[in-house]
Order: sequence, then C-alpha cells, then structure tokens
Amino acid sequence: MEVFVSIKKLIEAMKFSTTIANTNNANALLLGVLIEVNENKITFKTTNNQVSGYKEISDGFEYFSSGKILVTAKILLGLISKLKDKSVLLKQVDTNILLIKTENFETQINTMNIESFPSLNFSLEDYVKISLPHQIMQEINAKVLPNVLNSQGIEKIQPISGVLIDTETLDNQLIAIGTDKIKASCLTKPYLGEKFKFIISYSTMKLIMEVLRNVEYSNNQIVDFYVRNKSLVFKVNDAILQTRMIDGVYPNVYSIFNETNEEKNYVFDRRLLIEIIERGMNIVMQEQNPKISIKIENNEAEISLTTFEIGNMKEKMPIINLSNANVEFIVNPSLLAHVLKNFENNDVNFKVKDEILRPIIFIDAKDLGFKQILSRIKN
Repeated sequence: MEVFVSIKKLIEAMKFSTTIANTNNANALLLGVLIEVNENKITFKTTNNQVSGYKEISDGFEYFSSGKILVTAKILLGLISKLKDKSVLLKQVDTNILLIKTENFETQINTMNIESFPSLNFSLEDYVKISLPHQIMQEINAKVLPNVLNSQGIEKIQPISGVLIDTETLDNQLIAIGTDKIKASCLTKPYLGEKFKFIISYSTMKLIMEVLRNVEYSNNQIVDFYVRNKSLVFKVNDAILQTRMIDGVYPNVYSIFNETNEEKNYVFDRRLLIEIIERGMNIVMQEQNPKISIKIENNEAEISLTTFEIGNMKEKMPIINLSNANVEFIVNPSLLAHVLKNFENNDVNFKVKDEILRPIIFIDAKDLGFKQILSRIKN
C-alpha cells in the first residue's frame, strides 16, 4: 500500500475515526482504524462494538499501490495533526510497519493484525431513507439531549436512556422527547417526510453531533438516516455511522406535556430567575436534597431557600400572572436552573396545576414547539 494524500483531508478522516475508536476499550483492535487504499478512493473503518464508522477520501490523493492496514487511530492523528506540509506519504514498508513521510518529517509506526478486526458492512441496500434538516438535529442536541438519562457503561441500555424521535404520533409533525424521570423535554417541529419512530441512545446522539462538527456541511444541509429492522445508519456527506436502535417501548412521557384548562399560567423573566437561583445556591449548596420555594401572589413571586446549618434567603421578582391566581410550589433549584438554561428566549411560561403530583410545564413564550417539565417536591 502506498499513497500520497492531502494532510487536510487525512486529518478530517482521522478526526472522524477517533470519535469512534478513541474510547476506553480493553480491546486494542477497537482503538484502531482500518485504512484501505485503491485507485479510486481511500476508506477508513472503525468500530467500538456499539457504533461503527465509515469515511472515505475520493480526491486529493495520488495513488501508487493498493492495500490495507490497521493502525491506532489516536496515534496516527497525533502524528499528522501538527504537520505544516500540504501532503503526506503513507507507505506500508513491511507486513506490520507503516511509513509516514513528508519533505521534512519521517516516522514509522507498527500496524496491527487485520485478520482479527471485525468485518464491517456499510451497504445501505434494503434500508428506508429518512431525511432530517441539520437544524432539527441541532435543536434535538441542544434542547432534548440535556434531559436524557445517560446510561453509558451500563450493559443493557433501557429505552429511557435515549431520545425518542417520532413522526407517527402527530400528522406532519416530528416529536423528539428525552427524560431522566425527574425532568423532560419535548420538541415539536413541522415534518412532511417518511413515517418512523425510533429510540437513539444518548451516547450515539452525542457521537452524531461530534461527527457533524468534524465534517464540512451547511446549516440547511439534510442529514440522512437509514432504517432497517433495528439497525440505524446515519450519513452526512461521505461519513457513515452505523448503530442499533434501543429495544423496548419508550415511556408515555408525551401525554404529560398535554395542557388542559386546569393549569395556572405565569410568565417569568428567565434570566432574572436564574440569577436569583444562583445566589440562593450558596445557601443550600451543602444540602443533599436542596429545595426552592416559589410563592406567587398577584404579579409577584417570592423565591425562598432555607437550611438549618447556613440560614435562609428570600427574594422577590415581578412576574405576569395570566391566570390571576395565587400558587406555591417547591422544586429542586439546580434542576430548575438547568431547565431554564435550556431555553433560548427570555420569557418562559410556567403552567402549574393544583395537584402536587403533577409536574410543572415550562414553555418558551416565543417558541411554542419546545416544552419542558420538572417534577415537584412535596412540602
């Protein structure tokens, strides 16, 4: 194998590969990238047993001879990432040695046994194609994923450890839901494509967004998913991620977001409330289960935090009382701040029912397609 390739294109391919291969894995082979060179393209394959990746370079190289090698992805990326040259020579000089050479730089690294590397098939035959705008993927990542239970390291991943992406429940609408059993997000966007419903794991979703950061794309670009049985393939440009959907039935979280006429409705200044919470956290920072009480009377909210060891804090802020009703509720201050920071706009509607067991619904006043909920604490 011998090829003279653009360093810029090689770095892009290796960054993609290390997002998959650069994990804490006891199997050294799964830290490797399988590089295969032929006359028309250079391909890069990686896997960590949960997610597999494929990337190719179809131009920007000079081909000399075919072949394939398996090298540690992180090492190869580390060697080439600081080179100032425009191109680099990759040459297999022995069955287990790779030569890496530019005009001013030369090194050799050991390769690994290809025969032991898993056989990876990235064919999209018989898959159903689903296309999502990149902007929706960004919103799912920013608004829904922060409320998903991250079960990384657990052998059997439960449905709640992923994001539900669903276009079957509502006509011409895409729903994305994530929850950790205490708080939850629901994003609704217009959608006219294929009908589907699947659960994608937290770690895979993070990996997809990492891939999007490492490949060139435009903001209005379409991100393609391919579905077959429980297999799920994600594709953008010449990069492919292959994984499996999470098995099982997602909890019926969507019904909790349904509003009735029973909720009392209040509009809060999000940034001001976050400032108050952050001041109050100095009072309750040592508490194992901190609490914040919000008491609404007329168009004013009194926010209070109390501990026996440090003391207490009370602060008032103006609100808009759309229901002309008074109410008091208790929540976790850290989780409330987390929920508020997920919104982009400043005005946030709080929908509160009298029933103590009903969570509070939070709605972006300028983006009604994004809602969150947070469980209340009994007094």
